[in-house]
Amino acid sequence: MPNWCSTVLTGAAFALQWKTFQTWPQPALAFASPPVSVSAGSPSAPITVQLPSAASASVTLTLSSSSPQGSFATSVTTPWSGSNPLSVTVPAGQTSASVYYEDTKAGSPTLTASATGYTSVSQVETVSAAALATLSISPSSATVATGASQLFSASGTDAYLNPVGVSNATWSVNQTALGTVSPSTGTSTTFTAGAGVGSGSVVASVGAVTGSATVNVITASVPGAPSLVAVPASGKGVQLSWTAPSNTGSGAITSYQLYRRTGQSGSFGLIASVGGTTTAYKDSSTAKGATYYYYVTAVNAAGPSTQSNIAGPVTAK
Repeated sequence: MPNWCSTVLTGAAFALQWKTFQTWPQPALAFASPPVSVSAGSPSAPITVQLPSAASASVTLTLSSSSPQGSFATSVTTPWSGSNPLSVTVPAGQTSASVYYEDTKAGSPTLTASATGYTSVSQVETVSAAALATLSISPSSATVATGASQLFSASGTDAYLNPVGVSNATWSVNQTALGTVSPSTGTSTTFTAGAGVGSGSVVASVGAVTGSATVNVITASVPGAPSLVAVPASGKGVQLSWTAPSNTGSGAITSYQLYRRTGQSGSFGLIASVGGTTTAYKDSSTAKGATYYYYVTAVNAAGPSTQSNIAGPVTAK
């Protein structure tokens, strides 16, 4: 009998078919049911996970969701009682198991089914916001001078705080003598105060759901006078700075108006208007050696304040 380990056989060679040998692929799980679309807080239709063939022994499936607010259950109960992850068993000889899914977070959660010895499978579901439960108005309160305006905006959420569109909101004022709103529908409106003063509410409604903001209408009044200082600028011109009045009147200061006079006689003329948060200005439209005087007024929706102190004389560089 020849010794195959040490004998040379004429014409013998190694076969190369071993290079293409592969192991058997691991069986894969599959979702037998299509992706589900549900409202937040509502259970889905049955979600079925399928084995490729009946197992000879029971198989434990583990289902999980990428959403922390999502959970699974083997039956629909009231109240809902689910868990994430959830383990269910496919009995020996069976090929599938079904669960229900509920989520309180609107979005696109990914559900994954896995089992020892099987390739896992994932499926993206759709969770939409539930019905509108709360309407909020921003700002929640406002003080508006007679004749002035204030913008209000509405936003909505469901019972789980998911955003809900409120483009169909209708607006009104509970005390019509206080003013009007325009437009009367949409996500925002502008309240315009009338001539009367008092307190009331701007109200937004979508069906039976309402939200409101308090509005106080006060008599329009101008700000107090600012306090002005004028000195020669470090370069060309005159540097002006002022202190905002402590009394802003019936509304925020929207601008400051700066006036200048050349020499001791003559009239003052407006040289600049700056924003309501600005408290300094460099007057560069000056002549070297000329003497100037200045004052400033604060302006709100009711009009300009009385003039500030007159700063000067100051000689421009």
